[in-house]
Amino acid sequence: MTDVSAWLTEHGLTLDQCRQAEIDRWHAEHHIHDRRALRSFLLWCAASRRTRRFELPTAVIQASPLGQQQRLSILGQLLTSEDKALRTRVAGSIVLLYAQPLTRVVRLTLDDVIQGDDQLLLRLGETPTQSPHPSLTCCCAGSRTGTT
Repeated sequence: MTDVSAWLTEHGLTLDQCRQAEIDRWHAEHHIHDRRALRSFLLWCAASRRTRRFELPTAVIQASPLGQQQRLSILGQLLTSEDKALRTRVAGSIVLLYAQPLTRVVRLTLDDVIQGDDQLLLRLGETPTQSPHPSLTCCCAGSRTGTT
């Protein structure tokens, strides 16, 4: 039994009795993870003709940008921490330094890391960008050679 159907049962409702008002109320009471499950459940219900189609309110995600101090603190932890995997540390550093979405970061390959004499370049677009921090250069260079 899904969380949605359990919630309906707790409120004395069946799928046949479920209306848009109940869906809206469930949606308002649950976390975003549960809301994704609700969307899948309702699509399945409609496709299998158990219910009519329902409208789901668009989830509003209010993210506030990190302040400079918080960003630098997290970056420092990523650059010095040895309890996290190197790949995770490098990916997090790229997100913090270059404001790249994770969907782009996970597509990067070693061919996108260009090591020069005393600098590290990262190809995020057509023109490679120089690493702004020497620690990231060491971290990524170690990753490229297979050392940590």
